[in-house]
Amino acid sequence: MTPQVSTQSHRDRRALRSFALAAVMVSLAIAPMAFAQTTVGYVVSVEGESYAQLPGEEARRLECDSPIYRHDAITTLDHDGLAIMSDDAYVRLAGKSKMHFRTLNAGPPDLDLETGHVRVIDMGDGSRTSRISTPGLVLADARSNSEAIVFAEKIWAVSMVCSADENLAVERRNNPVEQMTSAPGQCTVSKPKEPLFLAAASHDTLGLLARAECGPLEIQLGVADRFAPGDVASLLPPVAAGPPPMPPPVAPAMAPTLPGCTVGGSCQENLPFIPVPGPVPGGPP
Repeated sequence: MTPQVSTQSHRDRRALRSFALAAVMVSLAIAPMAFAQTTVGYVVSVEGESYAQLPGEEARRLECDSPIYRHDAITTLDHDGLAIMSDDAYVRLAGKSKMHFRTLNAGPPDLDLETGHVRVIDMGDGSRTSRISTPGLVLADARSNSEAIVFAEKIWAVSMVCSADENLAVERRNNPVEQMTSAPGQCTVSKPKEPLFLAAASHDTLGLLARAECGPLEIQLGVADRFAPGDVASLLPPVAAGPPPMPPPVAPAMAPTLPGCTVGGSCQENLPFIPVPGPVPGGPP
């Protein structure tokens, strides 16, 4: 009987170890995942308090030139918010907003606006456009100048996607079959338990944020007419101006230089010193 008890005890210990290992694996699976600090943008303007936080890490206060990492959750408090350059996109996030910042294959930003107001301006050639999503809508092609707004209405979150100068095709989040296209000056609106509908854009367009202490922004826009008049005044260099003209070439003034000689009879270049003959005795002075 003793061997049977020993065998049974051994089996119990093996089962206990297997259970403990499974518990450790489950705890690791549900623990917050640490994300690598892959830089996908940087802060070009900031006003007031703004923070970025990777999952499982401490929040970071955002300042001029702060890096933005893939998977950052960005929160802006009660001020004008901030602006970020990512790839060829200028991302302007208003105050009192929260947004998750990702990228599409390490290229244009993939933005998930949880609440607030964001504006994205594409400064590239249009071949790699950004993506914007909200609780109710998905805009796969953000085009050149797009806005998304999320606000609370009673107990629901209302989503809006608007464009200033191009048609935008959006779809219902989690239901891509339900789609709608808005014209410039219109917004596609999503409310829970209601069909998508169009509304005239009656909100104030989110303006570009002045650089202030961040210094000049050393970029140029690809297409000037993507902006309303005065939108980029005192912020970005004009597109049509181009580089400053080159001044005409000026020939350097050539002046003969003579070696300076020492009293000892040799020049600085160690050349022999040849004295100048003096007046001939008895001749003219």
